[in-house]
Amino acid sequence: MKPTVAMIAMAAALTAAPAFAELGVEFGVLTCKLKDVHNEIVYTSEAFACDYKPKTGDAQSYEGKIKSVGVDLSVTEDTTLVWGVMATGEGTKAPESLTGSYFGGTAAAEVGVGAGAGVLVGGGDKSIALNPISVSGVKGMGAALDLSEFELR
Repeated sequence: MKPTVAMIAMAAALTAAPAFAELGVEFGVLTCKLKDVHNEIVYTSEAFACDYKPKTGDAQSYEGKIKSVGVDLSVTEDTTLVWGVMATGEGTKAPESLTGSYFGGTAAAEVGVGAGAGVLVGGGDKSIALNPISVSGVKGMGAALDLSEFELR
C-alpha cells in the first residue's frame, strides 16, 4: 500500500508541475534524514540533516528541527522525509532561501516499517510550501497525529 500512496503523490506532483510553472512557481525537492529524536508523548522534537535540490541551481544543505504537539506514541528508529518545495517566482534558488519556520499537521503510523506525511507552509517570507512527494520512510512502532513546526537553518 505504501508504494501506491507514494506513486499517487508523485504522479500528482508531476502532473501539477506544468500548470504551476505557468504561474511562476519554482520547484525543488527537500530530503531530510533523522539524526535525533526526543519524544514525551504530547511533545516531540526531531533533528534532521536536510538537502535541498532546486529544479535549477546548486544544492543546499540545512539543519532541520520538527517540534510537534499532539499525540505521539511512536518509537522511531529511522525516518526519511521527502517534500516537493513550491514557491512563487525565484523564491527557492538563492542560498539559504528555505531558512525559516514552517507550520502544518502530520500523521504517521508504523509497525516495523510504516508511513507518514505532512504538508507545511512558511519560510522566511511565508511563501514556500513543503508538500509530501514521497511518504516518509519510517522504521519503528507506534502512531502520531499532531501539529508541527519545522524550522530550517
